[in-house]
Amino acid sequence: MSFQYSLQKLLDLKQKEKDAAEQDYQASMDAFEETATRLYEYLKAKENVEADHEQMLQQGVAVMDLQMTETNLHRLKQEILKLQSETDAARDHMHKKHESMQEAHIEYKKYERMKAMEQEKHRHFLKKREEQEMDEIASQRFALRTI
Repeated sequence: MSFQYSLQKLLDLKQKEKDAAEQDYQASMDAFEETATRLYEYLKAKENVEADHEQMLQQGVAVMDLQMTETNLHRLKQEILKLQSETDAARDHMHKKHESMQEAHIEYKKYERMKAMEQEKHRHFLKKREEQEMDEIASQRFALRTI
């Protein structure tokens, strides 16, 4: 008598949900990393423009060049602010997906443990039945010898 888990379809569904949650989390993590990398690149560019601007001030450059640098710096600062909010949103999204993934994993583990417990009960049942059959055979043999 082979073991048939009564909730196998539900366990399979929970496995699929867990896998989907892991994929969603990975996608959100990739999106966060992409946004954070873009933010880092803009911060680095701003740092370089500020260093160039400082050097221009020390060397004495035309006002037009200083204005262009200021405009570029202002544009970079605005883009950085936008990217910071996008990065924060991506981080929040990633954390939510991580929580969902953990919940899906916990749900899957519950059903997996239930299956293991049922398998153990089934093994115990089979062992007990085998022992009863062996006892019955031994009783029959004893009865045949005494006749």
